[in-house]
Amino acid sequence: MIKKAQEEIVGFVIIVVLVMIVALIFLSFSLTKTSRIEESAAIGQFLESASEYTTNCSISFSNNYAKIRDLYDECRNKRQCVNEKDSCDVLNDTLSEIINAGLRVGAERPIKGYLFKAVFVENVSEIGSEDELIIIDLKQGNCTGTRRRGVSDFSPADEGIIRSQLDVCY
Repeated sequence: MIKKAQEEIVGFVIIVVLVMIVALIFLSFSLTKTSRIEESAAIGQFLESASEYTTNCSISFSNNYAKIRDLYDECRNKRQCVNEKDSCDVLNDTLSEIINAGLRVGAERPIKGYLFKAVFVENVSEIGSEDELIIIDLKQGNCTGTRRRGVSDFSPADEGIIRSQLDVCY
């Protein structure tokens, strides 16, 4: 009788251990959030629209206000506005305002954060390489979960490509 009781206890302990192992494996998978990146045409269109926004930076004379698209190149070449403001500061401030107005970011909101980057490269094959020149890099909030990415490319007056990329984090 005692031997049978011992066998039942050993069997029960084995079942409990197996359940605990399965629970730990499930818990580790649920806690590990991998960052998935999905392409989004809507975010790409947002970037296209934002690039046409007219800033308060005049480039050549007092009434010739530059669009964001123009300021990428002005900032890359370290030029100042006519009113002696730094073009990179104007670009940074204006893009931050536009993105923050378009996306309501917060820990309690569906959009948890964003990553924005604009880079200049001589050709498309250099994007993501050490040869890219970062023009502007903006971040806000927490970007550990799923991301949706939009990209907008255009060619400035000289050769090369300017790529703006916005990752919206959920």
